[in-house]
Amino acid sequence: MKETDIQYIITVPAIWDIAAKQFMREAAVKAGIDGERLEMAYESEVAAIWCSWLNYGSASKEMETPSKYMVIDLGGGTADVSIIQKLPANHVKVIHKASGGAWGGIYVDQNFLVYLDNVLGKGVLEELRTCHIQDYFELIREFETKKRSNTFHTSQVCIMRLPFSLMEIARKRNAASGKSIGQSDKLRINQSDVKTLFSEPVSSLIDHIKDFRKLDTVNDVNTVLLVGGCSESTYVQQRLRDELPGITLIVPEDAGLAVLKGAVLFGHNPSIVASRVMAHTYGIAVNNYFDEKKHPSELKTLYKGKCFAINCFEIYVKVNEEIRVDQEVVRYFKPADRQSHIEVYRTMSDKPEYTIEPGCELLGKLEINSTDSVPLTDQRIEVHFMFGHTELLIKVKNVHTGEETTLALDCLK
Repeated sequence: MKETDIQYIITVPAIWDIAAKQFMREAAVKAGIDGERLEMAYESEVAAIWCSWLNYGSASKEMETPSKYMVIDLGGGTADVSIIQKLPANHVKVIHKASGGAWGGIYVDQNFLVYLDNVLGKGVLEELRTCHIQDYFELIREFETKKRSNTFHTSQVCIMRLPFSLMEIARKRNAASGKSIGQSDKLRINQSDVKTLFSEPVSSLIDHIKDFRKLDTVNDVNTVLLVGGCSESTYVQQRLRDELPGITLIVPEDAGLAVLKGAVLFGHNPSIVASRVMAHTYGIAVNNYFDEKKHPSELKTLYKGKCFAINCFEIYVKVNEEIRVDQEVVRYFKPADRQSHIEVYRTMSDKPEYTIEPGCELLGKLEINSTDSVPLTDQRIEVHFMFGHTELLIKVKNVHTGEETTLALDCLK
């Protein structure tokens, strides 16, 4: 894809699986977006791109070229942790596959709703959501604003205004049980309760980072870029500083917009991401000549008088292997039939031998025809794995006839 071809950018968490990314792409196409001019971008990568363009004052020497840093994208649903290296000309490369989990801001919101249910009474929020949906969303927006403010994490008591309709529902429900809610529409949240709302998702993130930093490829990375909506929380920032000794924590201005601004830069120049590290081993299923010393007997099959071992895993790229953007891996084979079926697999194993091993996942199938005018032994089938941007494109071509078929997978996760 050329730089000038890109018109639409969809940003997705780096830890999303294939199904989620494919759903986003299909939804965009259904919305009228031209799939040929659509590019998917990983949020942690584009955030790093934006940060690499900034001047951090006293911390700027930490960002000198070349340097490695950890990017924590703490968004609404997920927390992505990636290791990025800054290259000359503000290019970046991913030097460790993304990891993380469901520790984003919506889990703090869920904790707040549970807390509110306990304060006002079970069923109050459900009635608000059913009968006053606009007020319900206003409540969520109010909490979203509060949780990003400094006073929410520093004041002994945080005051939050609740919708009038919510208080009316709470008073009626509690009056029936003999309890009194009071007339105020203000909720007083103690600082200990505020910390409890954030504690579980933030603790999970910190535990993950501690384990992550034990890896040989990561243990020398001490600069941390914190971006995403939840990164503006002073509680989150202080927990990271307190529990990850030795790190230099950088929170850029408008950290919640770092993904958006980085996506704009990426859209103008997708090659700004020079390379990525593969999260899986990719390959195809092949039939090899049967070797009784190597292959299990249950995989033995007889075809045209010869013995073959079926379901062998032919590796095209391995997990943790660094792949340049637009790198291409090509393999050749001779067709055995008029129609060849190519099955594409992935696995977390770095040395898979068979596609039926536990953990092997079928990603898709391709078919290619051969011609009857030339003997099969004189024809060749090319299988190309093309690693461009956030897509893996598999192309199968009959060299003799020129026929091609392709399969695109959003699976560099």
